[in-house]
Amino acid sequence: MTPVLHPEQSKGGANATGPRHWFLVQCRPGQNVRARENLENQGYGCFDPMLNVERIKRGQREIQTEPLFPGYLFIHLALSGESWHSIRSTRGVRQLVRFGTDPARVPDEVIEELWWRTQGEQEQPRPALKRGDHLRIKKG
Repeated sequence: MTPVLHPEQSKGGANATGPRHWFLVQCRPGQNVRARENLENQGYGCFDPMLNVERIKRGQREIQTEPLFPGYLFIHLALSGESWHSIRSTRGVRQLVRFGTDPARVPDEVIEELWWRTQGEQEQPRPALKRGDHLRIKKG
């Protein structure tokens, strides 16, 4: 699933107004999937980065998908007009991660990089340079 990288792609809650940003949600133990499904059912864009991890089980190598941040997921919502109560009371959600009284905002660039590192490169390699990038050669 490609995360919602642009505010206009997320439906948000019914009272959502203004630009949307990414925030961090702490989930109840073992309930990342439940929290994500319930938040998405309410119209919120969510991103739960997953990694493919190789494990040896009964002498056989297996590829298992595990959360990159167990117990946490990212949610895309507007600062004004959202009902924070509906997020906190969602099944599987413990709380929004906060610094003081303000929810912890995550820059869009971090979400995009996490997506590329966990899912995007599996589908298509991301080039190190793209057309129009400035390059300075120091030696050679």
